[in-house]
Amino acid sequence: MTAVVGYTDGTRTWVGADSLATDLFNSKSTLTSAKVFRKGRVLIGYSDSFRVGQILKHEFTVPRMVKDADQHTWAVTVFIPALEKLMRSHGLVVDNVMESELILGLPGRLLGVSSDFGVHEYRCGYAAVGSGGDLCLGTMFATEGSDMKPTQRIRKALQAAERFNNSVGAPFSVLSVG
Repeated sequence: MTAVVGYTDGTRTWVGADSLATDLFNSKSTLTSAKVFRKGRVLIGYSDSFRVGQILKHEFTVPRMVKDADQHTWAVTVFIPALEKLMRSHGLVVDNVMESELILGLPGRLLGVSSDFGVHEYRCGYAAVGSGGDLCLGTMFATEGSDMKPTQRIRKALQAAERFNNSVGAPFSVLSVG
């Protein structure tokens, strides 16, 4: 499985992820491709389906955002329909559920995309998905108000997930946009 965690300070946004792949038999291997990547001015972190991540990275074209448009509204009305159409064309939507959850990092905004294509913005400024997501959230909460830089907080969150979840592992990738 995985851990993807994001944070925004309202100006800049960071998204980080682990690199471990596991299967139903608890076999694990470290990936060479990151579970978080940049598509223009959007960071995309994915959990669960590696095929979803591959299609997003290599085939998906992020729709253009009109200057001064609300990013949440853009995600709901423009980004999600394009994403859903592509995922359906590859058979990755079953009973209106995509085989993945996403974290989107936009300049100054952090959005989550649930498996039913719902778009969420988090009041606390951070979010996490994947099997290690709860551990990441706990670490992000515990480091609120600390003097740690955002990248350090995200790496610490991923380290906590790695320590206590067998399906999360280094190396970790952290990207930022803003």
